[in-house]
Amino acid sequence: FSWDYFTWYEAIEAVVTLIIFTLFGLVFSWALSRYAHKWASRTDNEYDDLILNAIRPLVTRELILCGILITLQNTSFIGSVITQAGTSLAQASMIVVAIIGVQQLITNLIEEFATKPQSGPDEDFQVSDLIDAKVLPFWRRVFNVLIVSFGALFVFQAIGVQISPLLAGLGIGGLAVALAIQPLLSNVIASSFMLSDSSVRVGDLIEIEGGIFGTVDDIGWRATRVRTFDNNIVMIPNATLSNSTVTNFDSTDRAADARLMVGVAYEVDLEHVESVCQSILKEIQEDFPDITVSGRDPVVLFTAFGDSNIDILLKIRAKTLADSYTIKHELVKRTHGRFNKEGIVINYPARRLILEEGDTGGLVRPV
Repeated sequence: FSWDYFTWYEAIEAVVTLIIFTLFGLVFSWALSRYAHKWASRTDNEYDDLILNAIRPLVTRELILCGILITLQNTSFIGSVITQAGTSLAQASMIVVAIIGVQQLITNLIEEFATKPQSGPDEDFQVSDLIDAKVLPFWRRVFNVLIVSFGALFVFQAIGVQISPLLAGLGIGGLAVALAIQPLLSNVIASSFMLSDSSVRVGDLIEIEGGIFGTVDDIGWRATRVRTFDNNIVMIPNATLSNSTVTNFDSTDRAADARLMVGVAYEVDLEHVESVCQSILKEIQEDFPDITVSGRDPVVLFTAFGDSNIDILLKIRAKTLADSYTIKHELVKRTHGRFNKEGIVINYPARRLILEEGDTGGLVRPV
């Protein structure tokens, strides 16, 4: 091409346009840094600072790219092919810059919202008290994948790629992938729900339907590890755990009852038995104040007429389930010793046989 008057005019106009947009972006960034940040620093939370920190470089870059885009669209001397390619590239760059800015903003907001104390009646309250920290990386990945996916579609559209066939292919491929990794996805989703609602947490003592009993050692994306009292690690898929009946002994109140069922002979004085049992339970409370709950009276209940004994339930409150085993151990020893000392009989299982006179033939009487 020849550099005539109009060519020089377009070139100068393009340079001036680009300079104006660049200066405008720099001035806008300076104004936000100088004035908006002063206003934001007076507030009690950090959210406005995070938003301003994300907006300032984002708007500056977008204005510069916008100047390049307008310059390319109004410049004819470089050729239509270069103009079209440059325009598409500038539009795609604007979308990419916007995606990066939004992605960073959402990530920072999630981190700030979940880990920093919130203003309100309870200044020490943190969202992380309600949401397990392990959930945050999962949701950050979810938001990042969604933002990048939608942004990629806009980028393809900006550079002239037809996205309709791409969406159709992704739909079919996504269905195949979803079917292939369905067990893994079910475990990941189950783990996110367990972590978010804190139904099962690391360190909780749980009992799972089927007999698994132990302490939660770790909650992963695929499986939960439970450490039994034999110090064995049991791996339970999260989907299986979420669909099972789980007893969590540490969910609200960690205190647990130490229970002992004992039977006494029908011939003994029940008032005396009750007094002795109350004395045993009171002694245990006094001797083990660190593992028993004070202010809660022990319980002695006559529950049933058994085959050989009158059944009694002895119950005392321990601070934890592990402490209840220690209390029960001591309760068995002391009950046995006191009953022997007081002459309270615990019968062995026995049956009384009533025979007709004619059915006693062949029986030998003991000498």
